[in-house]
Amino acid sequence: MSQKKTGMNEPPARNNFRKLVRTYGAFFLAMVLVLVVVSLVLSARGPLSGAGDTQPGIQKGLAIALAIVIIPLAYGYPQRMMRRVEPRWTLDLKIALYRRAVVLRLAMTASVFMMDALLFLATGDNDLLLLLAIILLFFILSRPTPFRAATDLGLSDGEKAELF
Repeated sequence: MSQKKTGMNEPPARNNFRKLVRTYGAFFLAMVLVLVVVSLVLSARGPLSGAGDTQPGIQKGLAIALAIVIIPLAYGYPQRMMRRVEPRWTLDLKIALYRRAVVLRLAMTASVFMMDALLFLATGDNDLLLLLAIILLFFILSRPTPFRAATDLGLSDGEKAELF
């Protein structure tokens, strides 16, 4: 069995990509569960901040600012990491770098989502629910696929065949 794994280059790349897809699924599930729990707590108890509290405006601004700053970084920085891939590198190395870059993107997006969900819980402001939906949509659009990986990494036809 160990000869199969070390004798071929194709399984490690596919295996790395499958792990990446599972990581994406775990992040997505966590985000949806947090959204459901926050919505249930808000509907049962209401916002955590008091009715006369002046903080919700500040908290809403903070949530929007976080999304405006971090979401473009969550797209741009991993893309820069992917552009550094050299065509002469092995497919396994390329996919490992791609996996690191995409996990960073997913983690940054999920962290903004979680912070904004907590701010939504604190304020109960429905505008933040719209912001959470936009962040979730960006997350869904960032889903890693073999076709996107091939495009982002500039894979050759032979490498594409190994990955697919």
